[in-house]
Amino acid sequence: RVYAPDLLAMMQQLPDEHKIDLSDPRKFPEFYQAKYSFDDMHLNHQGAMCYTESLASALQNIMGIQNIRLGQK
Repeated sequence: RVYAPDLLAMMQQLPDEHKIDLSDPRKFPEFYQAKYSFDDMHLNHQGAMCYTESLASALQNIMGIQNIRLGQK
């Protein structure tokens, strides 16, 4: 992966327990399935929803929040 140097430096300063990295295809193979791809580098709508659900779940874990689903109030 290629990151902007400033973003990489900022990420490296975060405590490990506050880092969210969804870029590993071994941990998140669903993001790399053809059915979720718009092109070689971007997700389609369905893939973006899957990614967003995973990101929200990771944030909930960090913040200690449970049982919140996207689209619900």
